[in-house]
Amino acid sequence: MGRGSLKSAETICYEIYREILREVRQFDASKLLVVASQKVVNILLDEESDSVAELEVFVNVQSPFRWKHFIRRNNMTLSYSDHY
Repeated sequence: MGRGSLKSAETICYEIYREILREVRQFDASKLLVVASQKVVNILLDEESDSVAELEVFVNVQSPFRWKHFIRRNNMTLSYSDHY
C-alpha cells in the first residue's frame, strides 16, 4: 500500500495565503477568487477573517472565497479577474 498524508484545513489556509502572495506578484488583477473546500472557506471567513483582511490590504486585492462540495480539502483554486 502507498502512503499519504492529509493536510489540515488550517495548513491549506496558510498555503492559500502564500499562493495569493506569489500570484499577486505575477498578475495585475484587482480581485481574486479562491475556491476551496467548505471547511477551509469557513475557517478563512471565521477564525482567519482578521488575517484575510490584513492580507487583502497588504496586497491591495479583494479575495472572495467560494466553496465547492467536490473540492477536496487538499485542493484549492485561485482565479484572477477584474469582474468578480
